[in-house]
Amino acid sequence: MLSSAAHRHQCRSAWMFGEMRALKQIFLVVFLTALMVLFFMANSLINTQTDDLHVIHHPDKYDPEPWINHWPDHCSKKSWEPSRTIPVEMYPNYDVSRDPDAFIQEMHSKYPSITSVYEIGKSVQGRPLTVLVISDNPKQHEIREPEMKLMGALHGNELVGLELLAAFARLLLENYCSDLELTQLVDSTRIHILLSANPDGRVNFVNTVGRSLNKAVDKKTVEKYGRENANNKDLNRDFIFDGDFDSPKFSQLQKETQLLIKWMQESPFVLSMVYHGGSKLVVYPYDDVKTPVPDIETFKFIAENYVESNPGMRGGYPCPKEYPKERFPGGHISGANWYALKGGMQDVNYKFSNCLELTIEVSCLKVPPARDLPAHWEDNRQSLVSLLHMAHIGLKGLVTDDETGTPLDNCVIKVDGIGHDITCTAIGEYWRLLAPGTYKVTVSSQGYTSKTASVKVPARGGINIDFQLTKES
Repeated sequence: MLSSAAHRHQCRSAWMFGEMRALKQIFLVVFLTALMVLFFMANSLINTQTDDLHVIHHPDKYDPEPWINHWPDHCSKKSWEPSRTIPVEMYPNYDVSRDPDAFIQEMHSKYPSITSVYEIGKSVQGRPLTVLVISDNPKQHEIREPEMKLMGALHGNELVGLELLAAFARLLLENYCSDLELTQLVDSTRIHILLSANPDGRVNFVNTVGRSLNKAVDKKTVEKYGRENANNKDLNRDFIFDGDFDSPKFSQLQKETQLLIKWMQESPFVLSMVYHGGSKLVVYPYDDVKTPVPDIETFKFIAENYVESNPGMRGGYPCPKEYPKERFPGGHISGANWYALKGGMQDVNYKFSNCLELTIEVSCLKVPPARDLPAHWEDNRQSLVSLLHMAHIGLKGLVTDDETGTPLDNCVIKVDGIGHDITCTAIGEYWRLLAPGTYKVTVSSQGYTSKTASVKVPARGGINIDFQLTKES
């Protein structure tokens, strides 16, 4: 039995041990907190280094790693169920190609809160070019939210892309509020899907081949019908545009071409893609010259993200049976380095808008048999999801007057070393898609002092930065 003195000593030792342990825990908490503060300060300095520059960072609905975030409040079903698929009976089979407008109306009727429908005009024969919009606020543009367009069947006899986009629309809509990544992409991006960019050519082809669509359509029939529009013009050779809508040359373009150019100019698209058939690869500008496009690294980065998830493109030897001599290292190439053409749509998008457009070839056969479509869908499904993420890379934000907060609608965003400037929207927004790296960015507006920032674009996602400019005295 311990003496009272020994007992007091033991209690004092236990008390001291407890105090020391508590102090250690407090020290550890303080140390970790300080470490986190230093980390975020360092990260801020790395991402934006400025000289007395008015720059404000803003949060974003977009999250490049959504699985670490919480579900949106409006989703009643808050569980992680990344099915990332659609019912097998709804896999592509050329049914949508026969009547894409009926499919669009079906999706809008089924999901009215996250879809809207509009047409950009009518074709030579009076058929509508109908667009399905998917977003959490589909009827209106949200500040800071990027918009992108996905198109199929610019050549009316190339229907695989049309079917893939229909399946993708169904995937986004049917997995909304059950797949967190897809839900956040829909909430943070306004997605415009034009299934049939050449409706007259498509109808001509579908009516000609009839039920043969379910089988392999012979090459002569494919080449003879539907590629061109009703005036027998290849639309992807018709984009001869110099930026002047009042020029007589513009009025001489095909009706569908005029509509697509006006659509491009009137909407704040940042990224665009059009599907074609005849190989498996991603193609970017320029189509007419082999000179590298100023944004070559960004185009390559976007292309690589698409190809990475696509087994049909990844190996760079996509069609050994149909085109044994064609090899594409990395699965992507500039248009002119594949074969040169004038009047391509992607070049006009790049030269006369803020939009980067890619052409994606998705099938070795322009019209493979219907039984092969599910395999094409599986090859491109995750690639399409990756493409949505690409609308958020680089920089985005608002440019305003530093005193009044008034948006500056005539501002210009210039990146050192890239000879391709972009402009702000009417409400001072900008989106500057950039591959990961460090860039020197200058923002200017007439009557204001320009500002320059050194910005580091991360490997995933982008940065939200607002610039506040000072009026010249």
